Amino acid sequence: MSNPRVANIIRPRIARTRLSRNIQQYQDFVNDGYNYILNPVSGELHLVGLSNFRGPHNLAYANLEEFWGIYNLDDDSPIYHCLDGTEIPLYWHDTNEFIGNYTLNKCKHCFPV
Repeated sequence: MSNPRVANIIRPRIARTRLSRNIQQYQDFVNDGYNYILNPVSGELHLVGLSNFRGPHNLAYANLEEFWGIYNLDDDSPIYHCLDGTEIPLYWHDTNEFIGNYTLNKCKHCFPV
């Protein structure tokens, strides 16, 4: 029979490790000046800012290593002004190569209606 106390000790350690990695990854997004991060699995766009890390959208425990950092194309027309469903062209930042269009799906916690 396994000792349930051992399992209870391991789970928080794993959670803290993921949380630590995510804190660092999110801080990198902030430091690199990204305006948003995109979850490639759900297609949800999240606003980057230190106040948005924790909360009901679970960024603290998501797999942030797979998220994409996104900049606005220009300061005059930020992506968050567009309506959900708008096609947004995505480009690699360093090469300006077109990746494809992204159908805007804003996180309801980051962009309340």
